[in-house]
Parts: sequence; structure tokens; C-alpha cells
Amino acid sequence: MKKKVFLCLFTTFMPLINIHADYGMIQQPVVDLYGSADGAAGKLLPAMSKNSEPCPRINQALFNETFQIAQWGSQATRIIIPWAIYGYDTWGKPLNSYWVETKNLFIVDEKYPHHLRCAIPHFADKKDIVTLKRPFTDIRGNTYSVGTQFVCLKKQSESNCYSVMRLNTQTNSLEKLAIPKSMAFRFRKLSVVESRKVFVTLLTDFIQDISRHKPYTIIPYVWGGGSFTTGYSDNFFEDVSGYHRIEKETVPLSGYDCSLLVLRFAHMAQVPYIFKTTATLEKFGKPFTETDTLEEGDLIWLQGHVVVITDIKNKMVTEAVGYENFLGKVRTVKLEQLLKNISTWDDLIDSYSNKRTVIRLDKFGNDYKESPVKIFKLC
Repeated sequence: MKKKVFLCLFTTFMPLINIHADYGMIQQPVVDLYGSADGAAGKLLPAMSKNSEPCPRINQALFNETFQIAQWGSQATRIIIPWAIYGYDTWGKPLNSYWVETKNLFIVDEKYPHHLRCAIPHFADKKDIVTLKRPFTDIRGNTYSVGTQFVCLKKQSESNCYSVMRLNTQTNSLEKLAIPKSMAFRFRKLSVVESRKVFVTLLTDFIQDISRHKPYTIIPYVWGGGSFTTGYSDNFFEDVSGYHRIEKETVPLSGYDCSLLVLRFAHMAQVPYIFKTTATLEKFGKPFTETDTLEEGDLIWLQGHVVVITDIKNKMVTEAVGYENFLGKVRTVKLEQLLKNISTWDDLIDSYSNKRTVIRLDKFGNDYKESPVKIFKLC
């Protein structure tokens, strides 16, 4: 398969140090990842920059996630994320490296004590791993994002909570946390069909649950966002740097963009989905064919956007939609509210099969943007 040439935006502003450590563990609840070493260290990044000035944030990483180190620097380090590919170079090598502020990494090498490494999900038995499906705040006030993983203690002391270990990287000691079972789920091996169902269930239950937590019922759109620690209300404003929420800004910002919403929840559900951008999905995803049956979890591809089919019977779709027309949130709507004159799945498949363009609608039902349309299988 001929691969597209993608521009790699990595730059360096400092000498890089070669080290022998293989992995770096994220030691903060959420950290921003950048496309270049200079990034935007120390700056409050907007939810979405102007089109002429892309936001330096291109992804986010969560506490306990462990990545291979590609290049180490005193201020910024390049890491490899094998499950978040945003393109391929001319030799077919995946573009899946990101820059992170070095202060947010904790080095885990061969010499690091085994009894401490066992608290890091990367080094643990999968059956001992639990994943947050809701934000969790510990007694110190640290709020961990949806998607964060922890390792269970061998002996579970409470029936309604998961007793998990947390590595304190400041003291090199293990601490115990009790996470309510309503906020997390424990790993179990899933088939492809089961993974797809879990993906849809996790996503739809998450949105429905957050929508009930008034007044902060909004899961916000964030360019390069792949985390959720807090909800927002409808209020936001626009200034010269981009778009911002009025209520309570978190650092890094809490929310998702369209591709990372799919990627994060697919990863939680053990779906082998790797596409961080709509460009990679279009080029390398699994297309829907005339012999396929449309299923919940299938993806609608539009130019620069991806939407999840979440309810076949009621013709519902879910998307993280940007700040165009002041939407800026994750939402679930009927298919006919997404695309003009497309009210049934047959209408959608017909437009896709015959390569007709479709028109996206804004939140008022007005024409917003014309686009080709494609359908892809989640897995």
C-alpha cells in the first residue's frame, strides 16, 4: 500500500542526552503532549487556537501511562506512543512520537526495584488492572482522568471498592487508594465483538452520566484533548489566542477532540484502533463494504472530522465537535441533525457508495460545511 507523506513537525531547541532507560512514566494526572520540543512549556494552552495558528497541543497523556523514550532532554523528551499514529513517513514507518515536558516523566529502567514497578500498569498482569470510567479524586485532591489505569492489590479488602496501588515517585513508595467500583472496571479479555460493544457502552454511559451532573454537564471540546477530569456549562468566550471556558479552567484542559475521543475510548475497550487523526483513518482504516452490516461503533468520516454511530435503532451519533458556531463539546444527536437530508442509515450508505458529498449542519440546523463522506469499521 502506498503511504502518504506526512510532515513531521519535530524541532529541537537543546542538545539531547542519550540514556539507557527504556521507559518514562507519566507522574501527573494529565499532561499535554506537543509536536515539537519547544512546544508551549509553561503556557496555558487554549481549547482551540485560530485556524491560522494551530494549538501546540496535539495529544494528552495520563498518570501511570508508560512510554518508550526516543530522545531525552533536560527540558523536553520525545516519547513513542504505539497506539496513537498520526501518519507514516516515506519509508512506511509510523509517526507516533510526541514531546512532553521532562519534569512530567519518571524514569523506569532495569534497575528500578521490582516491588515498585509492580504498581505501574505496563509491568503488571493485565488481569490486575482497573481503568477509570469516571474521574476520581483522591484524598490529596488529585483528580485522575477517565481512562487512567491502576494496578489492584493482591488482596482486595472492600467489596464496593477496588484497592489499588499508586507509586509515589517523590518518596519511591507505594500508596493505597480505594476506588469505588462504580467509577472503574477491571480488565477482562474480550473478543472483537465484545470490545466493540464495550466501546459503545463506555462512551454512551459516560456521556449520559456526565449530563446529569448539573450545572457542569458539558464534556468540552479541546484541540488535542484526550482526557476528562471535570465538566463545564455552556458558557465560553473567544479572544485573540482561541476559545476558553468561563467557569473553571484546568491545567491541562479537560476534554476531547473528535479523533482522540474515539481513540481513548477504543483503547479503554481493548479495541485495536490506532488512528489519532482523520487523515490516518481515511488512508489506513477498514472501509465499510457492500457486504458489511452497519453496526454500533462504526465511524462516519467527514473531511477533518469523525463521528461514532452509537444507536442504530434510534439513528443516533456521537461526536466531539469544535467551536465552530460555538458548539465546542461532545454531543449525541440524531443523524438528521448532523447531515442535511440524511435521515436514515440507507441515505448515509447511499451517499457513501455513490461518492456524493454531504452537508454538515450547525447547531441551528443551518448548512455549515460540504464534505465527502465515508464509513469505516471500528475494528
